[in-house]
Amino acid sequence: MGRDVDFALDMFAFDSWPVEAVQARWRCVPQVFEEDSVMRRESLVDERLTDRFRIARTVLTGRHEWKPRGFTVLLVLEGSCSVLTEQEELKLFQYDRIVVPHGLETLEIFPHSNVVLLENGSPDVTQGSFDPAVEVVSHAKCTR
Repeated sequence: MGRDVDFALDMFAFDSWPVEAVQARWRCVPQVFEEDSVMRRESLVDERLTDRFRIARTVLTGRHEWKPRGFTVLLVLEGSCSVLTEQEELKLFQYDRIVVPHGLETLEIFPHSNVVLLENGSPDVTQGSFDPAVEVVSHAKCTR
């Protein structure tokens, strides 16, 4: 089939790039997309770079009702907090992470002090940026 190690390595560019060139070409400048008196959400990776996933940074200084936008992994970068769902309360500390399933409507987050969360998840399916039917077709083409 010709799908050996050399084929796999040919998919990567091993050229050396200066740090400034890499940042100029691929760095996504954070954009604030939601903010109030106790919360600030910044988009780090969004539709400007890919239609496959989103990464956002959230800084909380007080209680906040967080509305997930589909399947999401939350990582505590700084500080600590309690996360309250309908069933349980979780205490999270720096570098703890939780998986938020698609369909969960809200989480209440209570920072113990200021807390910084990294959100990694699917695109907002309510805005039509992700079509599962297209994904299935694209995947089928790649695996044949």
